[in-house]
Amino acid sequence: AAALAPNPCLVHKDLAIVAPVDSQHILAIDITTGQLVWNVPRDNGMELVHLLGVTRDRVIASGNATYAFDLYSGKLRARFPSAPETATRGYGRGLLAGNQLYWPTRRALFLLDAYSLSPVRQPVHLERLGLQGGNLVLVGRTLLLAGSQRMSALRGSPLGAVPGSTPAAHQVSPPRQTSANRF
Repeated sequence: AAALAPNPCLVHKDLAIVAPVDSQHILAIDITTGQLVWNVPRDNGMELVHLLGVTRDRVIASGNATYAFDLYSGKLRARFPSAPETATRGYGRGLLAGNQLYWPTRRALFLLDAYSLSPVRQPVHLERLGLQGGNLVLVGRTLLLAGSQRMSALRGSPLGAVPGSTPAAHQVSPPRQTSANRF
């Protein structure tokens, strides 16, 4: 299994979902009793690297793909991409924002329904913008993408209706190499 990056603990109602760096499992613990509710091994072809959050009754995690686990049983309910052998692999920490999941790969940014993990629009092709995937964070209406060589700002309304066209990149010269894009 892939090395699990340090993750914040997720707390939802009476459950804490934890991914200890010294464990090969993601655990759900009842915070009122301390009892283990379920655990999910990080093997079986699932490279679970990031705990992203909870939406409705799903725990969202990512790594080589995105995974939606049942909050109360730990059973896998959805996966994107659905085929484990696909060439599409995660690249960086995604972002759960409202009902949408932003999932970066090296070449594209996928916008998925957070519950079903179904695409809600065509991916943003990062390569066309001179960018590559990385860790995501949302600041107001700006989606920051921290890649291996630069930080980019994708501006617009990432949580609302998303226009169909892919934006152009606006690059700023080094040493502060950034880009601003409109969704």
